[in-house]
Amino acid sequence: MKSIALTAFLFFMTGFAIESLHAEPWISNRYAQNCAACHAPGRLNLPPAGRRCTLSCQGCHVNPNGGGLRNEYGKWNQQRWLRSFKNEKTFGHKRIPAPHYKQPYMKTKPKKNGVYPIKNFTVVKNPWVHDYQFTNKVYKDWHKDAKSKREFLSRVPYNDPYRLERDFDTTVGGDFRWVFGSLSGDVPDTVITDYSFGMAADLGVRIRPVREKISAVVEARFSNGPLNTEPEDLFTSDAFVRSAYIIADDLWYNTYIMGGIYLPMFGNYTPDHTRLAADISGINQNSTHKGVGIGTAPNVPFANINYISSTLNNQSEFAQDEGVVINVGARAVTLSLSGLLSYWNTKDSFNDTEKEMIAASGGFMYKDIIGTGEVINFNITDGSKNKGFVGTIELKYRVWRENYLMLNYAESNTTRARAEGQATESMLGVKSFLYPGSELELLYISRFEKRESGTGSTNNTQLIQLQAHLYF
Repeated sequence: MKSIALTAFLFFMTGFAIESLHAEPWISNRYAQNCAACHAPGRLNLPPAGRRCTLSCQGCHVNPNGGGLRNEYGKWNQQRWLRSFKNEKTFGHKRIPAPHYKQPYMKTKPKKNGVYPIKNFTVVKNPWVHDYQFTNKVYKDWHKDAKSKREFLSRVPYNDPYRLERDFDTTVGGDFRWVFGSLSGDVPDTVITDYSFGMAADLGVRIRPVREKISAVVEARFSNGPLNTEPEDLFTSDAFVRSAYIIADDLWYNTYIMGGIYLPMFGNYTPDHTRLAADISGINQNSTHKGVGIGTAPNVPFANINYISSTLNNQSEFAQDEGVVINVGARAVTLSLSGLLSYWNTKDSFNDTEKEMIAASGGFMYKDIIGTGEVINFNITDGSKNKGFVGTIELKYRVWRENYLMLNYAESNTTRARAEGQATESMLGVKSFLYPGSELELLYISRFEKRESGTGSTNNTQLIQLQAHLYF
């Protein structure tokens, strides 16, 4: 009864406060050294031309640019690893797979006609097992190529993500966010200082007319503001197409080609669309662009180029930019190192805006410390010419299972509106993944801004904010 009561309480709490798991690159750093975080242990590799193994965004997301619907690999990670508790009886949560040396298919002797896998894999009986058991320090065959496709499949269990990705014609997903906040400091009278509201909900579907290779994806976003506090306001205030595209995926050397409406990759995205870097760059999770992209992610390196064009419909939720976005990067198992160089060059003739930006970002994991950083150099013309940079450092310390202490700091040599001056942003708090598909984040946020032009002014605000997220 105590377990049921605790489950009900945590479910109630997560149902009334929400943050999105869209495109959080640090999670890739967190699990880079754990091969079983994406699939069953004991796998061999396919030859490079047919290999899909990657730590880039398309490792977990349907969209190679990151964010939105997760594929079967991303769902595997959510159900088995991204949680601190499990409840098999009530919610049907999944157990962590056992290390490779306890898997039956690893002990099967090869046959003349090939080795066929068992229908399932062995799981651990204990509720938790240390990540070390799934690293390349324990499993020594992680870098070896299979001699044939049949040998490769002999170590891929029946319900491994590799098979599920190729068996399902339809994938659905969604997330719901609620936020509580209390704002203080230099706050105008017209700004709400205490709020509780449903911030956003996303629903998406992927249909595969050609299994494995061709996907049609549509994602809808329902957004809301702090003035609308009723639960139904989340779905009646505003709705628009977050993405709608067709993608030919999993081609040679893990190449893809896509076209439609989506958010191109640029720098180190986070779900917080109010952070300093998002305000200054004007690019956040609510941005939607029309584009055509091509990219590749053959294991460690990855690269893509997106050609952006105007939607020509004069709707505020769709960008009118035209230009190019280029990304080149790499993600490695060693120390979970990652690096990304992004270039954005677009022009919005309708709003008379030009935007040229370069972002350099990277990350690592050392023991229980996960760090990511980013520097954006921008040159944006929107009535006046604004140049400058914004830098962000984000640190997380894993206290216990999937519970983290957070410390973020950002600084720019302009204001948030890119005017002459400076701005800083500090965040201190905790992030917890309690059950699969749930996330809680409590932050203390301090923002300072000083404007140099005109008479000059300063603005200093503090915010205590609780966000939570339910996703599936």
